[in-house]
Amino acid sequence: MGNSTGRRPFSVVISDGDREFLDKVIRATTSPQAHVTRAKIALLAADGIGNKEIVRLLGVSGFTVSKWRKRFALYGVSVLDDAPRSGTPRKINDDMIAEILRITLNQEPTLATHWSTTTMAEEVGVSQPTLSRVWRTFGLKPH
Repeated sequence: MGNSTGRRPFSVVISDGDREFLDKVIRATTSPQAHVTRAKIALLAADGIGNKEIVRLLGVSGFTVSKWRKRFALYGVSVLDDAPRSGTPRKINDDMIAEILRITLNQEPTLATHWSTTTMAEEVGVSQPTLSRVWRTFGLKPH
């Protein structure tokens, strides 16, 4: 089962437990469509189906099939999700976010009736845009 370049596709081996997991992903109505497609690629590849046939059956690109076949062959079903995206990692951790939320909801600022993004940012030691993103994410409008 070669491909048009003459190279053999990566061999995907899936355990019975992983096969059950992938079947559940495919059947679950709440699974993201990308995960369903990837699970189908993994199962078809493990059943010995070639890339061209998987492309035809699933209506996805050859690049997609090759990429996910390789990932499943190398790393197993743990790679069902996308790889982490490039870019700057977030600068504040979950504990800092929890502290921002705790102070926002339970404390009043000194000499004021409500927090502004500027006063809260100064209080917790983050930038005003960072604080605004946290508040927006959690739907907070302290004033």
